[in-house]
Amino acid sequence: MRRNVTVTVLLLAVLIIRATAQEPVSDTLLLKGVEIASEKISRKELSSFPMQSLSGNQIAAVAGNSVADALRTFSGVTLRDYGGAGGLKTVMVRSLGAQHTGVFIDGAPVSDIASG
Repeated sequence: MRRNVTVTVLLLAVLIIRATAQEPVSDTLLLKGVEIASEKISRKELSSFPMQSLSGNQIAAVAGNSVADALRTFSGVTLRDYGGAGGLKTVMVRSLGAQHTGVFIDGAPVSDIASG
């Protein structure tokens, strides 16, 4: 009997403590308003397929006179040059291989210039 009374008192104490813990705190502060300003994220940054591009002004600023020299500025791009000026060049992005990389100039694919 004594054990039942002890258990009942302990349960009541726990319930009272939990009930008082739910009371609101009176020292809270109310903030008036917060204004958040940011720039719109471009469509290129939201794409699941990352794309890098160069404008005409950026190409003119790059030292060199071929598309390969402009492509060297991209991150993750590896260029292999076979034969110097006018020779075969392959473009690879992060070790994917040349067959998995697309190069477009004004919307037209530049993939196999050697064979036309």
